[in-house]
Amino acid sequence: HYITQTIPHYCYEAHLDSVDYATLAYDAALFTKGYLLSTSQMIRNIIMSSENEDLKRQWRELLIIQDIITQPLSSDSLAILQERARYMEQQILKSNDELLLASQRQFYSWSDIKKQLKGNEVAIEFTSFYDSVIDTRRYCAVLLKKKFKSPIYIPLFKENDISSHVASGSELLYANSDVPFNIVWQKLIPYINSGEILYFAPDGILH
Repeated sequence: HYITQTIPHYCYEAHLDSVDYATLAYDAALFTKGYLLSTSQMIRNIIMSSENEDLKRQWRELLIIQDIITQPLSSDSLAILQERARYMEQQILKSNDELLLASQRQFYSWSDIKKQLKGNEVAIEFTSFYDSVIDTRRYCAVLLKKKFKSPIYIPLFKENDISSHVASGSELLYANSDVPFNIVWQKLIPYINSGEILYFAPDGILH
């Protein structure tokens, strides 16, 4: 919850004040989509191939709790579930040396991505978080180039502003209409030059 909700929310609130938040947002997106995803898949494969039925039961219960945590909750309920999830994660990892090793894999940061980029390449991480104040998800982009000293954080839109377009089945990032251009690409164009190659990782309804 800290990585997927708290960090993105703080980055959104402070994006005009400090480049540190942009680097934090980029790293959080990389962790969530790359390291966290691949590690979770690895851990899942280890657990599901195990003959330990109690371990499988604990894993399924943890997944249910993690899904509930992503929903709007009271602060008390959220704190209880987060503590329960942390305890279960520790118990699951301690139960198997292979699981513990998988959880300790190294993950990449924005500076690692920058080193891999060529001069004509742009890397964009789309990210989102639930804003309980307005009861919807906010979407942002974190853009990185080889020549940049740090990533650039760019707020984009609120999910409820475009829910009708997504419900119609359109692929938002690729749709041939004014909607994706106005809410996404128009805000990114000032940072992208003609002929540059874009690499981007979508999030949420941008998939």
